[in-house]
Amino acid sequence: MLHFDYFQYLTGFYKKKIIESISDCMNNYEALIRDSLAENLGILNPQYELIGKEHYIAKGATTKSFIDILAKDRENNYIIIEIKRSNQAERQAIHEIYKYVEAVKEKYKANAGEIKAVIASTSWEELLVPFSAFFNESGITVEGYHLEVDGEYKVISAKRVVPCKTSKGRLLSPVHKCNLYNDEKKLKKGLKNHHQNYRLKGFEDYVLFVMAAPQTNESDYKKRLAEMSAAMIGSEPDYEHFATMILPKFMIYSAFHRLPTKNYWEILKTDPEIYKQTEDYLKFFKIKDQEAVDEVLENDILGTLKPYFYSDECESGSPAKLVKILTAENWTILEIIRSDSLKANTLLTDEKIISEMMGDSGASNAILRDSFVISGRAKFLQMKENSAKALKYNEVWKNHLRIFFDDIESLEGYDFGIEILNTTHILLTFILIAISGKRNEHLPKYIIRVNKNAHEKFFLGTFKWNGKKPHLNALMNRCFNGNPENFIMTLNWGGFDRNNDAVLEELGLSFESYLVEVRDDQRKDFVFRNYRFEEVGFIEDGIDRFMNENSGFVEQLAAIYKKHTFSLKNNIFVCGIWI
Repeated sequence: MLHFDYFQYLTGFYKKKIIESISDCMNNYEALIRDSLAENLGILNPQYELIGKEHYIAKGATTKSFIDILAKDRENNYIIIEIKRSNQAERQAIHEIYKYVEAVKEKYKANAGEIKAVIASTSWEELLVPFSAFFNESGITVEGYHLEVDGEYKVISAKRVVPCKTSKGRLLSPVHKCNLYNDEKKLKKGLKNHHQNYRLKGFEDYVLFVMAAPQTNESDYKKRLAEMSAAMIGSEPDYEHFATMILPKFMIYSAFHRLPTKNYWEILKTDPEIYKQTEDYLKFFKIKDQEAVDEVLENDILGTLKPYFYSDECESGSPAKLVKILTAENWTILEIIRSDSLKANTLLTDEKIISEMMGDSGASNAILRDSFVISGRAKFLQMKENSAKALKYNEVWKNHLRIFFDDIESLEGYDFGIEILNTTHILLTFILIAISGKRNEHLPKYIIRVNKNAHEKFFLGTFKWNGKKPHLNALMNRCFNGNPENFIMTLNWGGFDRNNDAVLEELGLSFESYLVEVRDDQRKDFVFRNYRFEEVGFIEDGIDRFMNENSGFVEQLAAIYKKHTFSLKNNIFVCGIWI
């Protein structure tokens, strides 16, 4: 027994020695590569100049306080170069880079934009994926180089490494499908068809909402539909025609996990004619915004590319459409069916899926709601990305929040909550508030709350009004080519108006940001101006003051489209919008 224990001891001892010996060899190889590269940095970039190799960082920001190579470029940016040779060592490279960047920032008081990281390695099998994730998500400028060395470990060439695509996690497209069915038999056929078609079209991850129509008196409902249709086109109601309609009993409402753009083009290539039509459409309308391009491709794949979805009736869907279906039209969700990864994610609740499909994650370019405890960078980065989507058409608030997030992210352990309701049509905002009286539901704003114990911070987005009196004719001439019908068209289905910034300027309104800080029950209010906070005595509600002092102007707006509105049940239908 003693002999066995002793043998085990010797085996472990020599195994440790062998590992240490291999590690020493690897370190020696890396040292030879480092020295060779330091003598010839131009092989990476002719602008790089050596500051030092095995550069010591005096501040205790890292456990290993030596950077393999520290260089600079012609713009006086710091270049951190980390050398790796073995696959085993490469797994540590990303962690080392994070530490060295922070160390350089601390020692030299350098900004993040003045630092570039370079990972140079002879082997990339293990390193490519973590390097790519670092490249895509870290916010640190980083480059990778595949080194070729000779028998003496001198660097003879360096090839730039192209990062691979990495998953951004769950991203449900705002392009939805809405298919209607007259009976349960057709619904079952539609469900089977949805599973087949989504996979044939290249989508493995999708969600199906099986819904039932609201209970209603059919004859009364058809009468109201006739009146609604007549109000929209300015004609007399055709009750006879609508009396023959068969009302759908069920709906399959669906959305899918977004794919890379190149995948969409590959899918469209299965039909060269549709592929060419899509190309021509994007060129003719000069669509270059990536999200807008993706939406065009997704709509063509779902609606134009065969096979078509089986249904009695079909409509396009969107986050705003889903909100209308569930709230104004009162459809009931009978079942939520998920596929593949969305089904495998048992921690993902149905409530979260509904919230994201309704646009609460920013996909609608108007709405965001989220809350969590500030304890990790990943969730905060995702929230920042979602807020940028929600404020896609609001550069002022979007830039303000980018600055505020730098301060908020450092508040470790604080509860964080955010709500954004953006506007892309301020005139529609006035109308919706005036008609519905639901000010809080329609008032554009953002509210960010961070709190812990007796300390709270509220970041608030609102409007400032400079007192300029609006004139309807001048507004129509400047922003709608003097034609009120152009204004009416912008109200249709959600009211997106590309002239919104010009309209705000004409009305004397501008976006404003405030901070309310409460510490130990002591409150202070600040306004954000010239990229700094200035203490103020009160927070102005510019929209409220504008509407109170210009009620006649709002009434004029309402008069323009009065014939396009009518009551249905307890809701009001305004050019395609339920309020």
